Amino acid sequence: MGRKVSIKANKVLAPAALLALSLLTAGCWFSLPKDLYTLHGMESKCTELDSDRLAEQIASFGPTTPTAELNCALWQLRTMRPGGIHQTAAPAKVCFLLADRHTDPTDRERLAAEGVRWAEIALDGDPRLALYGIRGDNSPEEGRVSYYLAVNLGIAVRDHTALAVKNLKKLAAELRKAVRLCPGEDQGGPLRVLGLLYLVAPPWPQGIGDGDKALTLLEQAAKHYPDHPLNHVFYAQALWELEEGEAKVKKELERGRQLLNDGRWGGAKQRWQKLLMDLAKEADIKLIPLDGPPPPADEQPAGDQQPATDKQPAADKQPATDKQPAADKQPATNEQPAADNQPAADKQQ
Repeated sequence: MGRKVSIKANKVLAPAALLALSLLTAGCWFSLPKDLYTLHGMESKCTELDSDRLAEQIASFGPTTPTAELNCALWQLRTMRPGGIHQTAAPAKVCFLLADRHTDPTDRERLAAEGVRWAEIALDGDPRLALYGIRGDNSPEEGRVSYYLAVNLGIAVRDHTALAVKNLKKLAAELRKAVRLCPGEDQGGPLRVLGLLYLVAPPWPQGIGDGDKALTLLEQAAKHYPDHPLNHVFYAQALWELEEGEAKVKKELERGRQLLNDGRWGGAKQRWQKLLMDLAKEADIKLIPLDGPPPPADEQPAGDQQPATDKQPAADKQPATDKQPAADKQPATNEQPAADNQPAADKQQ
């Protein structure tokens, strides 16, 4: 049996823990909202693409994709004839990217719930799409569908934690399948989400929580997919919870902080940065925020620069600045009348 994780896991990274706990509460029998998120005036705003071009476009989508593009993609998925694209992870991925950035709880839940339904259609098979069914083919695409099913469920049930543990085994099974079939989706997303699930879930016999499994998965995510900041933040969380050493925790947090500064994360940057800084604060590790007040603090480690600031008053004292008026006076002394006028200039002031 793996190591149990301390209660600290529920205090730090609260939003991330909530996502994982939401995963515990999820299941395909959960009564999800049936109303679709409303898309207005898409006919005039969107360029229609055939399913192949639309699939290529969606494959390139990520956190920085403009919301208007995501809305157009979702509108086309809803309105085009049923076909192969609906038996892939593409519709569930679009719903996840939209839901993840929406702040209105009702809209967020509707989008995520739609993503769950699209994933279930792809996995369970729609009679109209029988030729395209992927259930049981053990392809990377099946793994991607399982991954987006899980993350959409996590968002859809975020405010329904009373249903915790009801479908925990099913969720863990979908995520394990995603780890096996497509570990690199969303830059290590299956490893990251399953690792976090093991980290915050109740341990045996109440649940599947297992610190050692969490540590292994999150280490793999950080090592094999090092360009995603959350891989480092969640790995740092596991290191801290399992008391693997402050130096390791700080190293991962610093790496995550650097990655958050490269502009690839859109609106997610602020949320993820808050997770990182909350963990640093809880672990009593000094880090400098990327934005906001501490730019001076950022330069203050330039306590090495302090002498420079000390010298500047000296530079001011250098009769360089005091002498300059004198330098101005010198030409004036060459022109005797100007020199005579100097008191007059003082009077004007």
